[in-house]
Parts: sequence; C-alpha cells; structure tokens
Amino acid sequence: MFKDRIDAGRKLARQLKPTIKDKQNTVILGLLRGGFVVAKQIGKDLHLPAYGLLVKKIRHPTHPEFAVGAVCEQHVYWSIPGMPDHLKDQLLNKTLSEIKEITAKYKDKIKLPNLTNKQIILTDDGAATGSTILAALLFLKNQAVKNVVIALPVAPFDAKLKIENFADDISLPAKVVCLDCPKEGFFAVSAYYQSFPEVQWRDIIENKNRVK
Repeated sequence: MFKDRIDAGRKLARQLKPTIKDKQNTVILGLLRGGFVVAKQIGKDLHLPAYGLLVKKIRHPTHPEFAVGAVCEQHVYWSIPGMPDHLKDQLLNKTLSEIKEITAKYKDKIKLPNLTNKQIILTDDGAATGSTILAALLFLKNQAVKNVVIALPVAPFDAKLKIENFADDISLPAKVVCLDCPKEGFFAVSAYYQSFPEVQWRDIIENKNRVK
C-alpha cells in the first residue's frame, strides 16, 4: 500500500538507485498524467531529469472505461485482436484528435529531449493491463534508446509478464521493476493507494520545473 504517488516514487527511487550506472545518459519518463508525479519524485531523489510522456488509451466506443489499445507519439498498440478495420480507424482517429488537441495546448510544456542511446526509466502510477506501457515501448524502440527500465509501483503479475514478453518481441533491451506484483486478487491500481486523486493538467503545468 502506498500513501500517494509521491510515496510510490520515493519507494521506486530506492529500488532503482543500484541500476543507474550513467546519470549523464539516463532520462526518466512518466506517463502523463499520474505517472509524471511518480517520475518527478524519482528524479528528485536520484537527481535525474524527468519528463512527461503523452500516451492515450484507445477507449471502447460503448464502454469508455474499457481500453482496447493505446497510442504514444503515433505508435499504436491494440490490446484486442480481430477488431474490424473500420472500427479501429474510427477509434484511432478519435484518439489522435484528442492527442492533437492536448499537444496544441501544452506543446511547450511536454517537449522531450533527444532519447537516442539513453537509458530510459519509464514509469507510471501503476499498470492494470499494461497497454499504455506497451505503446510507450513502441515509441522508445523507434527512438533507438539504449535500454529501458519499466518502473511500476504496482501491476498484476500477468501484466508484468506481458510487458517483459512484448519488449523481447520487439527486441528492446528492457526489464521491469515492480514493487507490488500480485498473482491474484488485483482489482484496480487505485486500490493500492491511500490517496489517489485524479491529476489535472494544471497540476502538471504549474510545476515549477516545467515538466522536466
């Protein structure tokens, strides 16, 4: 159980410290929005730069609480096989439109540095299915990063395995550090936090270090 996202970041930082071999070439990326709070705390504790990475879930048309995939910087991961192409196009276009709107509004606040040949610490406040993490890995593969450490406060064991296997499938050097990885009984990420408020864009933008 974590007190809040800051507590999760602190605990991850302690676990990650031995894995940092070259601070000059290590960058932390936190999935916006909640993951950025975790990333900032890791960066603060380990004296590393932290940035927000925009990843959007592709939501089911009639059950929006259910994600059928995710998009990160034009890289798409579909978690539901066999969907009709016309439906995939419809859902993807809607998600890309949302991303375009966010990017236009906050483009000066969510710029990323050059990631080529960098060690990346990729984090979120937790993972339920891992879809957003997998979309982010597709993006990082395209950026020719050196390797990736996926740092998660909590994720079900099967999601951790899926992330590890996916990284192998796309030939991306990666490992998963997960503090709480239940094999059964996982219900929701929020259940592992005492305080888990929704992170607003203003909370990100008003950060004095400008998302980095």
